[in-house]
Amino acid sequence: MTKTIAIYVSTATDTQPPTFNTPDNALGYADLFRFIIKHGGQPIITYDADSTYLGNSRFNQYWIAELANDQISYKKIDSEITVDLLYDKNRFPYSDLKKLNPDKIKQICNDKYSSYLLSPDMSSTSFLINTPEQLDTLRATYSQQRIVIKELDGLGGEKVFIGNLANYHNNFNYPLIFQEFIDTSSGLPDLANGIHDLRIALFNGQPIHGLLRYPTNPDELRTNLYLGGKVQALFINQIPTDAIKLAQEIDRRFQTDSPRFFAADFGFDGQNWKLFELNNMPGIWSKRLYGDANDEYLELLAKNLVSSA
Repeated sequence: MTKTIAIYVSTATDTQPPTFNTPDNALGYADLFRFIIKHGGQPIITYDADSTYLGNSRFNQYWIAELANDQISYKKIDSEITVDLLYDKNRFPYSDLKKLNPDKIKQICNDKYSSYLLSPDMSSTSFLINTPEQLDTLRATYSQQRIVIKELDGLGGEKVFIGNLANYHNNFNYPLIFQEFIDTSSGLPDLANGIHDLRIALFNGQPIHGLLRYPTNPDELRTNLYLGGKVQALFINQIPTDAIKLAQEIDRRFQTDSPRFFAADFGFDGQNWKLFELNNMPGIWSKRLYGDANDEYLELLAKNLVSSA
């Protein structure tokens, strides 16, 4: 029996097929949908749950992804369908259906301090800062070194300061997380020079994706793609096994058997891998952006989506 995999997005309407955020996003999703179909699933695009969701896993409007001549196209359907699994990429507001990632995983991943509390033993020294006065108490200790300040729910490297406290302009909203800076230049020397970090994505506790991220601007210490960072997908056998074990321990700490897919971002401090952030919606990008290992990633993701439905 074909399993229906619904992808819930913000870039589709009842008259507009999904456009995704960038051409590379669109190419990546097309590749993912090819692999879903290959593994016996039917991908559909859902949107605007308040208008299209009927409850009990049923939608009355959606775009179906069709494969012909190795090309993905989208066809609008205005009839009821029951989905087997929903992959939420846009904060789906209801919980009466089978979804990838329970709400508690999303809550932990979307709050940087909650992510820290889940795994303080893997993280750099961190503090929750609620007021300017609390920040001032750290100035004497950290006045001569780089530090990291983040808003708790920032995405894509936004609302992140890395540098000397004297140059921080108090322009973020409290509460904040304050962390010691880690020089990550010794992490994967065979693959990268200078500052870089490692993203490991797990599906149900098994690695399906590795991603090397590094800045290209010498004055930029953030590695995020949206800030001009560069990325290189890694084959599973290229990911350090000690870092995989840390990610798997984080997965165990979620204490759930529900279908789950998240990424953990690590940096190597010269002795150990340290957790930076968790992400419950790892990116879907194209092979031309991520490199040859992207096919392995998207096929493993597709295979797991279908088998979990």
